[in-house]
Parts: sequence; C-alpha cells; structure tokens
Amino acid sequence: MKNSVVLKIPNDKRYFTLVKSTIKKLVKKFFSKKEIKDINLALKELINNVIKHAYIETEGLIEIEIHMFNQGIRIDVKDFGFPMSKLKHLSSIVDSNEDNGFNKIHKLVDKFDYINLGKDGKVFTIIKYLSKIINFDDIKVDDEIKIDSNIDIDNLKVRYFKIGDEEAVSQLIYLNYGHTYYKEYFYYPQKILECENKKIYSVVAEINNKVIGHFALARVEDSNIAEIGIAVVNPIYKGLGIMNKMFDKILAKSKELKLFAIYGEALMYHEFSQKSNLSHNFCESALEIGKIPQGIEIKNNKLSQNNQRGSVLIGYKILFYTEKKLYLPKVYKEQILSIYNSAKELNIQVLSNNFEVSKYSILSYKFDPFCNVGTIIIDRYGKNFVIKFKKIMSYLLSKHCDMIYVDVNLEQISNIDEVVKILNRGKFFYSGIIFFKHKNFDYLHLQYRHSDIIGEDNFICYSNFAKKLYKFILKDELRVEKLK
Repeated sequence: MKNSVVLKIPNDKRYFTLVKSTIKKLVKKFFSKKEIKDINLALKELINNVIKHAYIETEGLIEIEIHMFNQGIRIDVKDFGFPMSKLKHLSSIVDSNEDNGFNKIHKLVDKFDYINLGKDGKVFTIIKYLSKIINFDDIKVDDEIKIDSNIDIDNLKVRYFKIGDEEAVSQLIYLNYGHTYYKEYFYYPQKILECENKKIYSVVAEINNKVIGHFALARVEDSNIAEIGIAVVNPIYKGLGIMNKMFDKILAKSKELKLFAIYGEALMYHEFSQKSNLSHNFCESALEIGKIPQGIEIKNNKLSQNNQRGSVLIGYKILFYTEKKLYLPKVYKEQILSIYNSAKELNIQVLSNNFEVSKYSILSYKFDPFCNVGTIIIDRYGKNFVIKFKKIMSYLLSKHCDMIYVDVNLEQISNIDEVVKILNRGKFFYSGIIFFKHKNFDYLHLQYRHSDIIGEDNFICYSNFAKKLYKFILKDELRVEKLK
C-alpha cells in the first residue's frame, strides 16, 4: 500500500529518531507542524511505555505500522512482550493534572485504543484526524497503475477454469488481499490445480486472453451443497459488472451439478458481497460473529483494516427442497420460522416436541485451522449427551478456538428444547439456520465467543433482515449471559 510504512525496531529509545523521521516525511504535506509534533510526542510516549513495561530486562522487537487514510493517520504499535489487561487501558481516563503515560497520549491524539492479540502479542493504536479529508486516489504518482478508461467490455469472456489459469488465480488473490487471505492454499498455484473439478469448480473472467477475475464453488464434503466464494477481480477492472457475469456462470454450474443449494459467507466489512448475494435472490439465514481471522485486509476497504476478527452473513440460494418435518425449540421458534418464510420455496411441517431421550448421543466436531474456529455437530440427544459435549468442548477450548459454533439437527432431535436449554446455559447464543449443512439435514446454528479481539464496529448490515437478525443475536447473547 503506497500510503503505509512498516518499521521494526529493537526495544531501544535510540531508534525513535528513525520513526520520527519516517513520520515527518509521510505526513508533512497534510498536517501542520504542531500536529506533527503532537503525533511524534504521543508515539514517543507510547514506545517508551512499551520499552519500559513490555520488555523488562529482556530484548525484543517493536513493530510500528504507519498508515495514511483519507481522514488522517493511524499508527499501530505492536509488541510481543508481557501481556497487559485491557482494564488498565480503559482505566486511563484523561486527567488535566496528569501529563504523562496514557493520559498524555489521550490528550495529543484523537483516538487511542488497545487490543490483546493473545499469543501474537498486543497492539496499541493511535489515530489523528485531518482537518480536511484527502482523497489519496487523486494524488498523482509517476509509477501508479492507471485504470484504462477505454476497456472494451465486449472483449470480456467468462468461462470455466482450465489448466494454466492457476497462477493467474493466485496472483488475483494477492492483488486483492496481499498476503492476508485466510484460505492459504490459494497462494499455491499447484494446490489450486489439484483441487479443481474435485473440491472446487472455478469460473474465470478474461479480457484479451488475460485472466482478470475468479469465482468458485467449493463442494461441502458430507452434503449435496456448495459454498460460493474466492471471488476476486483485478482492481483495475472493478466496476464493470464482471463479478455478476461470473456469478451467473457459477449458478449455471451449480444446476449442472444438481446441487440442492449453494450458500455464501458474505464478509460483513465488504458491503458489496451482501448486495451481490441479495441481487441473486439469496435468503439470509445466519450471522456468524468473529468467523474471519484478524489481519485480513481487502484493498481500499477501511473496515477490514482494524486488526479485529470479522463476521460473516450466511445466505442460501435453494435449488431443490422437498417438504421437511422439523422440531423447533420454543425459545427460537418465531425467529426460525421467519427465516423459512423468507426462503419462499421451502415447505416445512412443524412437529410436536417430546421428552424422548435416546440411549446414546451422536456428536461430532470439525476444527478449521485457517479461521481458528470449531464446530460441534449434534445429531442425536441421549443420556450421555452432557459428558460427550463437555469432552468435545474442552478439546476445542484447548485448541484456543476464537469462536465455537454448534449445529443442532432440526430433523432428528425431538427433545430439542432440552438440548437448547443446556447449550444456552453453556453461553451459546443464536446465530441462525443453515440448510442441508451435514448429510442434507437442516440445523439450528448457535455460537460461543472465546476471544476479546472480535470486531464490534467493523461490519455493516446491508439489508433490513440482517439488521433485525443482528439485533436479535445481541439480545440473545445478553439473555444467555444471565443464565446459570
């Protein structure tokens, strides 16, 4: 990024002159001399604090990322030393009589925040706003890539993947995400080639024999559905409707494969992905808080750059659905029915719940190392349910999963009220409904927070349905927190 600089310095005060010089060169055109002085004073106080408290009698590195954006400057100071409680930062209320430490920093900048990254250290962020908004895209740079205004969209060709496209797909991922994309194997062209027409089915867009877009279906292992995703367009060619043309080709492929449904996990800090799913008549069914790891950055997307875990909005396009008989928990019945009603083609019959308890429980789990999340799948409720559930839960907690989700089979668990009651007491709260997710069954989706770096302000709910869903989720989380 042309407006960003990353410095790594030893925990030694003598190196601050290097930081100070870098900031001056980066911001001198945009801030006044006094503002630059304030920024440097705040940063010097912060770095001295890190040297003093993070690395006590030990050597270590301090990473400083300086990022200019249209409204100002953001500086992240990251260290890998002693942990610090967030309460210590929150307790630093500005006191007019205090002129050092965190109080001094608060006075000198517009925003001062702190995030604990666990085993990855901790990061302090300071922000100073400009008095006038600057559009950096308008600033001329001699070697900047220019968008070709004479692109002939008639030369666009959307086709299925062929051998030789794999390197171009990896390069598209890099152009959009740098090295931050969480599905790491897409940085390895050979791995893409090995998965094609087996695990994934790709569509590419090309202009004049140059691949400039990619979209894929990823088959779900134990069900006749697929996830849409890995959708990228070369930034030079964005805004030409290329994504929608690839989307149409993907829909055709999903029907050719005779899938029951396709679903997408729209990044909630990327409003376009939500709009795109809705424009293709997807039904929004679940909101997963904290699903996406921190550190993923989309080019020119400010919401993705706050170093917190991101959330996703799950949407389905149902292609084939026979009538289903479901057991619905009383506490979520109304909310669940609203989702089925929004997916107009679905015919369901609600069964009466009973207190039948099977001899054995059927539970399984999945661990996603890319996202560092776990999912527990509950297909039968039996007498040994609590013991089995606690064992799986303990294992996932030992893996330090940032989020843990639970899928409760709506078609096979007649005593679903008891299962949901146990999960709510374990602090699992509502997420939504997922169709056909495991062996073509429908599931109630619940979620459990196990991280303090989940973003609360780094996403947008585009549709009214998503806004209502998120409001219900927050309300339910508060409810389960009070349960004993």
